[in-house]
Amino acid sequence: MKGLFKVGGGALAASGILFALVALLDFRTGPPPSTGAEILLWRDSQAFVLSFVSEFLFFATIFLIPGTIALYQSLVDIDKTTPETATLVVMVFYGGLHVIYLLFAAATIVLSLAMTRGAYTKWIAYFGFATAALDIIGSYPWAIGPILTLLCELSLAGWLVAVGSQLFRMRLSVA
Repeated sequence: MKGLFKVGGGALAASGILFALVALLDFRTGPPPSTGAEILLWRDSQAFVLSFVSEFLFFATIFLIPGTIALYQSLVDIDKTTPETATLVVMVFYGGLHVIYLLFAAATIVLSLAMTRGAYTKWIAYFGFATAALDIIGSYPWAIGPILTLLCELSLAGWLVAVGSQLFRMRLSVA
């Protein structure tokens, strides 16, 4: 366990440092402007800093995995879970899934709209619209049951495979 605690503790500390760097870099870039042209100028002027924000955020999140495992192991024998705690954990977990699937739906709609204009086959864009609808439905797993939840999850997975496969085969066009 000592090794797990060292790795997990180091991972949580690294995650905290990276999240702090993200906060500082976000503060440095400031919020994005409200219009499209200004957003593009803001993005161009802040491109270097914004590239670090996304990288730091990615690794900060990844470091949470071993940190959470070690944290759990350090607390598992201290206090036995009560029914109230178990209820809270399930509510937070499913609430988080609900939000994630709604975000997936919004992103899938935006991407599918963009895909209808060009480089992707139409069926992938239309599959994306259907997937977005299923993402919304799938964001209520407690209401729709496990079979429909599985169908919704498989739709998102299938759409990602379809998009990734076409992207993998795509040739770079030089303008």
